[in-house]
Parts: sequence; structure tokens; C-alpha cells
Amino acid sequence: MNKHKSFPERISEGVLLGDGAIGTRFYEMGVDVTTCYDYLNIIEPEMVKNIHRSYLEAGSELLETNTFGANRYKLEKYGLEHKIEDINSRGARLALEVAGDNAWVTGSVGPLGIDIAMSDHEELTAGDIEAIFREQIEILAESGVDVIILETFADLDEMLTAIRAAQSVSSIPIISQMVYPFQGRTMYGKTACECASACLNAGADIVGSNCGRGITGMIETVKQLTRIKDAPISVYANAGMPELQESRAMFMIDEDYFSKKVMEMVDMGATLVGGCCGTNQSHIAALAKKISARKGKKSLRTFVAEVPSQLQPQEIRLKKGGFLDNLIPGQLPVIVEIDPPHHLDISHIMEGAKRIAEAGANGISLAENPLAILRMDNIPLAHLIKRDTGIQTIVHMTCRDRNILGIQSALMGSHALGIEGMLAITGDPANFTDQPGAKGVFSINSFRLIEIMTKLNNGINMSGKSIKTETNFSIAGALNFVAKHPEVQLKRLKKKIECGAQFMMTQPLFVKEDIELLVEKTRDCHVPIFVGIYPLLSHKNAEFLHHEVPGINIPKYIRDRIGRHEDKNDQRKAGVDIAKELVTDIKDIVDGIYIISPLNNWKISLSLLNHIRRG
Repeated sequence: MNKHKSFPERISEGVLLGDGAIGTRFYEMGVDVTTCYDYLNIIEPEMVKNIHRSYLEAGSELLETNTFGANRYKLEKYGLEHKIEDINSRGARLALEVAGDNAWVTGSVGPLGIDIAMSDHEELTAGDIEAIFREQIEILAESGVDVIILETFADLDEMLTAIRAAQSVSSIPIISQMVYPFQGRTMYGKTACECASACLNAGADIVGSNCGRGITGMIETVKQLTRIKDAPISVYANAGMPELQESRAMFMIDEDYFSKKVMEMVDMGATLVGGCCGTNQSHIAALAKKISARKGKKSLRTFVAEVPSQLQPQEIRLKKGGFLDNLIPGQLPVIVEIDPPHHLDISHIMEGAKRIAEAGANGISLAENPLAILRMDNIPLAHLIKRDTGIQTIVHMTCRDRNILGIQSALMGSHALGIEGMLAITGDPANFTDQPGAKGVFSINSFRLIEIMTKLNNGINMSGKSIKTETNFSIAGALNFVAKHPEVQLKRLKKKIECGAQFMMTQPLFVKEDIELLVEKTRDCHVPIFVGIYPLLSHKNAEFLHHEVPGINIPKYIRDRIGRHEDKNDQRKAGVDIAKELVTDIKDIVDGIYIISPLNNWKISLSLLNHIRRG
């Protein structure tokens, strides 16, 4: 093959063969997984060239640069951000040297892994993320690559950001490949048709998929992609699913089976094909032979003008859920928080729940290991409380202790146990946990957690797969309203509502004027807001909360009022009196009250609840 024409001209003529895996080839060669593979362009250039050369000799017409993770964000983790230009330009040069006039070269750009649509990332904005992509893509384009391939993206928003970045620095073609692990859907539930259409509208020239869950799942994705009219389709499949052998992940599908299955996708209409994880020169050589033998045969691809209705994104409905549906019209609703115990004796908690239910609370909320201190699981405890007292329970669900699988399993289990209230929170960091070695997961944040709960309320999981029934959660978001700087939290509040939150529960507030401002600022949000009330136990307690707990502000005159009393019982009475006075002042303007039991002392919360119900 002589590269005498442009890449778009070549792709228009018929099936083009790409290369296979690079990362798993390094792994097979013994390069430690903790190594920055992109840095091998600098320290092991011959190893990189040998991989490129093996694919060229096997029949590849398009070679990818070894730059998948060579963006500033990922290189910072290795202390190599200052090498970004060297790594990318050298990666392009190595591939171009091997390709010569015999193959085209595409600059490989992988995702950052930041959930742009839902992220509350404190360091990077969406603009920052686009700039990171732009920096890498510009280096690759200026180094002479023929194409840019954006590959292994799981999040459509991140892919669209990368496409915008590519278009802003170069006019070379863009290949957009996403991962669809769930029968043609992303892990966030978007269909391949939906994503590919958005990518084409954003400026991608070729759309497709790579990686994922084996070859069979990729075939379902291609069925969807080939329904999009006139779009070249790319497919880079894995060599099956990995198996662990002597602590090493191995891909076991041989080249004959691999090439046969990829050719099925070629017959369906795939135009650019290659291999992803676990593939090597043998897989590509086998595929090259089958493509050569097929030339001249008519493609089986059929075009349709519209995506079939079953592939259209499912409309997400919002429901109030069981907790909100059970509120008594005309009565000020009250939630009382009781934390699970640090031990296995729940008798005191069950007694408190019974007394609080009898006093007229509408719900009992249970935190999940607050401050990363070990407590009993709140889900079974919430079930026991509801079973024995009949009161609705609101479970605090954090993103700290479970990954996406664990979170969804816990939510489905909660539904099975009759729980109908959920508070979605990101969770306190595990830095100061009382359990040695405990680490936070944080694979998602509270925004995405609310979105998952909303999907479950619609009978589908995060990936869009049916769960055969609908959960009935009233979904709450946390609100930390700071009167001096309300803008950021109000923006987060509106974002949580957009994700599906049906009511809000605030951090403790201690001043009537702050609550009045909260009511004014949130008037257009149209969801109930339960104002957090925390009866102070002592002067020491007030000083600690004010100075050492982020987000809590207790005015000096309140702390001084409690501190005027020497006796601790008198200080406690003063703290409770202050809470009662505040509730009396605000009960006619707020949607609901959320009593937070101080140091888990439910008897104090009961006293405040009785005050509220007596009017």
C-alpha cells in the first residue's frame, strides 16, 4: 500500500484495517502496570516502535500513537506534566517513522475520567478540561498525525468536550469511539445511537466503539451504530473478556475467532476495524487476510432515517416518593435524625424511634458512618424502625463507602426492605476514620447518586436496563446554606433538583435572619426544604461546632448566652430554649423542620419535637 491519498479518501473506498492493543502489549512484555506507558516514548522508544512495526507487518493501514494517557491531568500523577510536549511529539514521531508511506497515523487521546456533567470537582472546571484536551491534541496535530482518535470514552459529555477541543486546534479528521458495555448503552444509560448522533453533530467524522465487554456485546453496539445514515463506523474490539491466570489478566480469544466475529461487524457496515485490549499482531494478521478475501463483496449494511423507537432515550419521570406522599396536609412536617450505634445494642435506638414516632414525627433519618466513624449499617436499622414503629425512614446514602455496583445493590435492597426516603450525599472523607486502612471510594458524587435514584424510581438502573419494577424513593439532597456566600450552594441546589431531588435537608442553621434569607433565595426552586435545627448541648459544644466543623456558623451572642451559665444542665437548657425559640419564629415560613439529635441524644430532639407539635 502506498499512502498517496488522504485519509478521508481512503476511508470512503472501503474497509480500512487499524492496529491492535498497545497497553496490554507492554503489560505482556513485563512492563509494570504502575509505569506511565506514555513515558516509554522517551525511555524505551525501540520497544514502542517494535509494537508499531509488528502491526504494520501484520497488515495495519492505520497506526495509533502511544499517547492514550498523555494529557496533563494524567501525567501529573506521575510527576511528568512538564514532559507533555516531549511525550506526545515523540509518540507521534515514532509512529510516523514506522508508518512511512505505508500507513496513516492517528493521534490517540483517552479520557480524563472526570464526570463533567455531574462533577463538583474543585480543581477543574469544564473549561479547564477542554483546555487539557486542547493542549494534547494541538501537540499531536502539529507533530504531523493524519487523524485524531478519541477512544475509550464512557461519558458523552466528556467526549463532546474533547471533540470541541480537537476542532478548535485542527481540521484533521476526528474518530470518536465510546465504550458501550451494556448491550449498546454506556454505563450511564445512553444508547450508542444517541451518543454517535451527538458526536457527529459536534464534528466527529467517524463514530464507533472500542473496548467494552467482549466481542458479542460489541456486535449489538454495531447494530445500533449502522442505523445512522451515511456515518463511517469504527470498531476496535477486545480479545474477549480477561481471565486471571497466576495474578495476571489474560485475554484468551484466538485470532481465528476474533477475526471471524469482527468480519461479522464488517458485513454489518463497519468501515474501520482493529483490536483493543488483549489483541496483538496475530489477531490483526488474521483479520487482514479475511478483509483481503472479502474485497468486492457487497456490504449488508442498511440505512434508516430514524432510530427505532425502542432505542430512543427513555423519558425520566419525577415522583414524590413514599415519604413525601405520606406527609399530612396542613401539618408542619418534621424529620428527626438518629444515628446508628457504634456497637450492636440497638435497644436504646429502637426506644427513641418509638417515642419519636408516637410524638408525631413524620420521618426518622439515619446517617451513614458520619465523619467516617464506624457505625451499624443504616439500611437494616431503618427497616427495623419502620417495621416496629410504622414511621417513614430516610436513609443517608454516601458515595464514600461503595462503588457504583455496591450503591445500586444497596438501593435495590433498600426498596425490598420497604424504605421510601433517601438522602444522597457525597460523604465525609475517610482521612480521619477510626478504622485503620479505610479509604474512600467516591466513584461518583451526590449529583450522580441522585440521578441513579431517579432512574431506579423509573424502573431502570444506571445503565438503562430494566429492574422490573420501580422504587418509590423520596429523594433528598443536602444543602449547606451559608448566608454570607449563598451563590455556590444555591447553584448546587438547582443542579440537584435538575438531577431529580424532590426535597432538601439543610445543615444546622441558628439564626432567624439566615433562614429567612434561605426561604427568599430558594423561593423559585419549588421543592420542600427541611431546615436543619441543632439544639446545642453546652458552651463547649457550641464553640467546637463553630470553630471546627466546616459549614456551621454559630453567632457569638448565641455562644455567649449559653456560656453565661456555669452549670452544664443550665447550659443544655439554654441551648434547647434557643432552638425552641428559633422554631417558633420560623415555623410559619419554612416547608419543614429537620431536627439533628446532638451527640445522638434523641431525648433532646424529642423535647423539641413535643414543643413543635404542641404549637
